[in-house]
Amino acid sequence: MQNADANFDVLEGFLAAFLHEDVQVIEILDSESNQS
Repeated sequence: MQNADANFDVLEGFLAAFLHEDVQVIEILDSESNQS
């Protein structure tokens, strides 16, 4: 069971990093479209 917990921690960290990147991309696109 400990192995599954470790895998979940890795998955959670990956999702957090991936979603954070996503948010940054959206913010960049928003700021660019507002300037035009």
